[in-house]
Order: sequence, then C-alpha cells, then structure tokens
Amino acid sequence: MDRRTRTYLLAAIIVMACLLRAPITSVSPVLSLIRTDVEMGSAVLGLLTTIPLVMFALMSPFAGAIGARLGEGRAMLLSLLAVLAGVLGRSYAGAAGLFAGTLLLGAGIAVGNVLVPSILKARFADRIGPATGAFTMSMSCGAGIATGVSLPLALTLGWRHALALWGVLAAVAFLLW
Repeated sequence: MDRRTRTYLLAAIIVMACLLRAPITSVSPVLSLIRTDVEMGSAVLGLLTTIPLVMFALMSPFAGAIGARLGEGRAMLLSLLAVLAGVLGRSYAGAAGLFAGTLLLGAGIAVGNVLVPSILKARFADRIGPATGAFTMSMSCGAGIATGVSLPLALTLGWRHALALWGVLAAVAFLLW
C-alpha cells in the first residue's frame, strides 16, 4: 500500500475511532433531560448507558466472523451504517426508538471495536505502535469531547439534536471508509 493510501486509511480509522465511544458517552450528561421529555423512570433510562456494553459482550465474539464473511471493509461500512441508523433512531424515533437505536448503535460499535485493531495490524504492521496510539487517542478524545459538549449542546439545541449530531460523525466516517 502506498503512503498516500495508508495516510487516507489512517484518517478514516481516526474518524471511526472517535465514533467508537462518543455516541455512548454523550448520553449520561443528558439523561435528566431525556427523563423529563419521555417520562420514564431513572432505572429504565439507565439502560441507555448499559445497553451498549451488553451489545459489546454479545456482538464482539461474532465480529471477526462478520469481517471474514463480508470482508473487513464491507463489515466496517455496515457497522458505520448501524451506528448512523442507531444514532438517528435513538434521537428521533420516540421512546421505542430510544432503546432500539441504542441497541443498533451498540452492535455497530461492537463490530468496529473488534475490526479496527485487526485492520491496523494488517495494514500498519510496520508502524503498529504509532497507528494504534493514534487510534486509541482518537477513541479517548472522542469520548471525552462527547461527554463535555453533550449537555451544553442539549441545553441549546435540545437533547434529541445534541445526540443526533454524532450521526454527522458517523456519516463522515462512512464516506471516508
């Protein structure tokens, strides 16, 4: 793979990495706003922060097989599409969509969590340390930024639009991929 292609691939992976935590960490700061809007108890809404972790546990064992069957590139596209649909469904499809969208985005993120390190190892074997570092740093920064900006955005735009903004990142990652 030539230098330009590797740089482009790494950029796509970095954008994808930002997306691997942001749709999850963006929820906790706005749970009180969601609770007020959808009139559900705290225990039920607490599932919104638990469902993605459950999906990690359920989907991660199958992610390698999905990547092998579809090819890693197609599997990543499918996972990004699942995240995008999940983010939008969670934001705009009512109370049922809040949970169904969270399930879908959790499944998409779980597949990406497994496939990205595999892609890094295959495509950046000679630079695995820096590539993995860029991936990990991007994932952590995405999580932190999402946590920090969600409440201010929700107070300005409403919680639905604030959470839906992560769909823009998913769309960019999809286009780059």
